[in-house]
Amino acid sequence: MRFVLGFADDESARNFYRAVGVVIILVGVLTDYQNQRLTRD
Repeated sequence: MRFVLGFADDESARNFYRAVGVVIILVGVLTDYQNQRLTRD
C-alpha cells in the first residue's frame, strides 16, 4: 500500500504499517471465537 500512495521511502510509514499488521495478527491470535455462549432468557 505504501508504494501505491507514493511514500515507499518513508521509514516511519513502513514502521506504521508493520506495527498495524502485528496488531491485527495478535488480535486474531488472542481472540477465542469458539468460546461464545448463546444464552436465552
